[in-house]
Amino acid sequence: MNYNKEKASYLAGLFDADGCVSIYITRKKNSNYTVKVHTCEISMTNNEVIEWVKNLMGFGNIYYRKKVGGMGKKPQWRYRASHRLALRFAKFVLPYSIVKKQKLEKIIKHYEME
Repeated sequence: MNYNKEKASYLAGLFDADGCVSIYITRKKNSNYTVKVHTCEISMTNNEVIEWVKNLMGFGNIYYRKKVGGMGKKPQWRYRASHRLALRFAKFVLPYSIVKKQKLEKIIKHYEME
């Protein structure tokens, strides 16, 4: 991960505007064991920005979603960091986040309590 204050603050603004923090519980396949999943995701129609985020962070995945719906809808690109990668992402953007600061703090608190 290439830490740079300018890039981290830009990414935090991008994440505050177009990002999503998800925390949910899912069941492992073929088991009754459940696990809490944390994700940080940014969705955009501009693939170049999503690729930049992935290159900056050095981890995470990019997903493509075909256009859904009628006129004016565009295909969408998503950058996603899950589990402990969501923790790394949260720590990177937290100092500059405003809107999603509390949700990012929940991710950090969850993993640092283990």
